[in-house]
Amino acid sequence: MCELDIFKENFFSTMMMLGKNPAGSLTVLPSGSLVSMSGLPSEDDNYVLFNSLTTQCEVKKSLDLFNKQKVPFVAPEFPDLGEQLPKMLESLGLHTTNNYTAMYLSDKNKTYVSDTSCVEITSLSEAETWAIASWMGFEGKTPVSESYVDFTKYLISRRENKLFILKDKGIAVCSGLLCYSNRACGLYSFSTLPEYRRRGFAKLLMNSMAAVAFRSHNIFVLLATEEGVPFYENFGFLSLANIPIRTLKIKA
Repeated sequence: MCELDIFKENFFSTMMMLGKNPAGSLTVLPSGSLVSMSGLPSEDDNYVLFNSLTTQCEVKKSLDLFNKQKVPFVAPEFPDLGEQLPKMLESLGLHTTNNYTAMYLSDKNKTYVSDTSCVEITSLSEAETWAIASWMGFEGKTPVSESYVDFTKYLISRRENKLFILKDKGIAVCSGLLCYSNRACGLYSFSTLPEYRRRGFAKLLMNSMAAVAFRSHNIFVLLATEEGVPFYENFGFLSLANIPIRTLKIKA
């Protein structure tokens, strides 16, 4: 199994986990395509994952599900979709809005050391601490919504997840989520408070999370935004593939 296949296995596993949130929903179509709604209203928390076997009927059903719920979503376009499906998606109004990069890191590269300021969140009573750090790290408006705190509690309850924060003088300035699958550990929801960026905190947390990831797996994967690619490349991650991100304007 190549690194890109391992990345996809982890990504699909994580999206299934998000869709199983009691406040969300998960639909597996006959082709194996997934419609994963996390229960959150933000675009990057809801996904439809197509594959080369996806039919036009399934695409329309997926779009209908999101339109019915009035939930925004994204549809990553993996390299093995072939030529016809992207054309179909375009014809149905699913246009490319961003280009992300699938990346991986091997445990053979170097030794990663956990920092003492990195804390794993394991108790439901600590959910709000991670929720605030993550919400504010992605520049969400305060106060943090109760639904996001409940979502964080769900993440903590799942055995395949590990949640971390990095503290500076008692303040949680960075946060991140590790999602484990059979072949890899994936990094998700990695963010830093705006006023603490470019001060080395993200690198400290990344080192700590990589050390944890490589205790059980030989490969660490993530899907990077265009803005995030330079940071991950400097850390040692290698690019696997360009992943166009499609979305559809949801009808009001």
